[in-house]
Amino acid sequence: MTVNLLPIDDRRLINREQLRRSILFAGVLCTALLFVGTVLLAPSFVLLRVQQETLTEAIMRIRATEAIERSDAIEREIAALNRELQLIETNAAQQLSVSPLLHGILSHLPGGVSLRSVLYREKEGRPEIEIQGRGKARKDLLLFIDGLRAEERFARVASPVTNLLADRDVVFSFIIELEKI
Repeated sequence: MTVNLLPIDDRRLINREQLRRSILFAGVLCTALLFVGTVLLAPSFVLLRVQQETLTEAIMRIRATEAIERSDAIEREIAALNRELQLIETNAAQQLSVSPLLHGILSHLPGGVSLRSVLYREKEGRPEIEIQGRGKARKDLLLFIDGLRAEERFARVASPVTNLLADRDVVFSFIIELEKI
């Protein structure tokens, strides 16, 4: 045990001074730790700020890229539609109108001939019309075929010989070849 020979007032003063110095030392130590921590963490804060700015710029570029891609997709779709429209326009200019052909067929149809079917198709790139029907007499069918052969729009009328075998109630089928489009 130690014996303190100082008066009680001096001892109290020394204890208070010791407490004050301990509190001051703890305060300085805490301040130093905060300062050192701030200095050590400052690069991390700066790095995080730079990364945040970089990510924000990247997001803006991605959004701009998406807008550009959408506009590119729209432009591609417009170009495809333009190509299709151009094909439609060129095909419309080359397309053969069927209405005048039917009028030409029906204008040569005699009273004794009735049509069962008229079929328009393209065979090997050449348009043709197949006609099936019935005639009361062979002479009516021959009159009809001769009228069709006289029509300028028809390149050839191909009537098989079997159409002419019967003299009455002639069931016929023949093909009219048209000029190439």
